[in-house]
Amino acid sequence: MDLTTSLIGLGMIASLIILFVAMKISNNNKEKKKFQEISKIASRQNSKISQLDSSGNFIIGIDENTNFLFFLKKDDNTETDQAVNLSEIQSCRIINSGNSINNKNGNYHVINKLALSFSPIIKGKLDIEFEFYNSETDTYTLSGEIQLLEKWKGIINNKLKKIKA
Repeated sequence: MDLTTSLIGLGMIASLIILFVAMKISNNNKEKKKFQEISKIASRQNSKISQLDSSGNFIIGIDENTNFLFFLKKDDNTETDQAVNLSEIQSCRIINSGNSINNKNGNYHVINKLALSFSPIIKGKLDIEFEFYNSETDTYTLSGEIQLLEKWKGIINNKLKKIKA
């Protein structure tokens, strides 16, 4: 190899490394900003986030001391922030609605909506939903949201058992 080819190769490798580092810094800044925003929502309820998860355009967190759950979802045009007092909730379930499509290649389930739904203890009150995905408004492809909802359903229902005990 001659010197010119080596320098071109090193330059390309250095460019890729710089690109990956810049992407990592950008993602870290986005995550930090989401955490700061959900922390502000929590502070309105005199709460502090003790556990959280973030994916794509949403973040969910809980204050295990005050029993409050917080949710923030930001799209290009909309921002949704919600808080729910788990002391007022009877149960949590996952909403996974969609359509089945049958064709010559097999059967497929197309997800239209993913949400956590909270049933209040007080009869007659409407369920509260944290909508994680809606095919009509969200433009991104799902990646791990179902597993994240399963995880949080477990966290929440375990917390509800402790509150009732």
